Amino acid sequence: MKMNLQVRLSQFLEASGYSQVAVGKAIGMTSAVISAYLRGKYTGDVAKLERKLEAFLTLEENRRNERKLNIDYVRTKSGKRVADILRLAHADGQAVVVIGQAGLGKTSALRDYAVRNPDVVLIEADPTFTAKVLLKRVAEKLGCDSKGNLNDVMESIVDKLTDSGRLIAVDEAESLPYRALECLRRIHDKAEVGLALVGMPRLLVNLRGKRGEFKQLYSRIGFKLDLGTELSDEELTEIVVKNLPEADDETIAELVVAANGNTRRLVKMLHGVSRMAKIAGETANAEMVKQFKEMLIH
Repeated sequence: MKMNLQVRLSQFLEASGYSQVAVGKAIGMTSAVISAYLRGKYTGDVAKLERKLEAFLTLEENRRNERKLNIDYVRTKSGKRVADILRLAHADGQAVVVIGQAGLGKTSALRDYAVRNPDVVLIEADPTFTAKVLLKRVAEKLGCDSKGNLNDVMESIVDKLTDSGRLIAVDEAESLPYRALECLRRIHDKAEVGLALVGMPRLLVNLRGKRGEFKQLYSRIGFKLDLGTELSDEELTEIVVKNLPEADDETIAELVVAANGNTRRLVKMLHGVSRMAKIAGETANAEMVKQFKEMLIH
């Protein structure tokens, strides 16, 4: 068994592109342990190590055999609306806001636009972002100096962006604090580049202030796109047909109903049903959709 497991591990490393460091990290050991084991020179508890390696390799083999469905981006009506307002901000140097509930494809549409327009400076914010973190991330994306105080980094960014015609696009912008939003406004004003803030509906409250105290910030917003709370059945159907072309009309209809207007939920359904079909050796069907729907929390 020991020799077989060593061979399996060696073959896995060669085929998967995993490093010994990555394998060690996955099982809570060091790369030195993995290296010693492969050379037959590990002097620790071999049986314990092999149990960990066996479990790891089995899991990875299952993952490869049940590989997730590759979801292709579909430019739905909502996606086209997002692309249109981003193009407006990009071409005219405008500041725009895109809002909508979670799961409507905002991030996918933004990433698609950035792929098609490589000069877009795409920032994916999170709740840990301060003004300093934000400016450092923008500077790094631009390849300019991110050292010094906020003003130094700001000036470096403005110098790089002035007369560039580029677009700064920030996803999940509702997580940015006021000072970070104000820094983006200043960059937009001074460099005269487009700015797109994309996020949940509370982004508007953050821009206005709860009592309307941030008028200077909100007044810079030229255009707003509100995607609402859900996608249409027609848009959801487009996504299903593109990514699960073998599905019959009943299966498509069941997936659209199960998605309940939400692309994130639909993608989970597509992954789950595709996996069920692969395991069963059958084509995805409406009954599988019903079964998987019962397991979804949201």
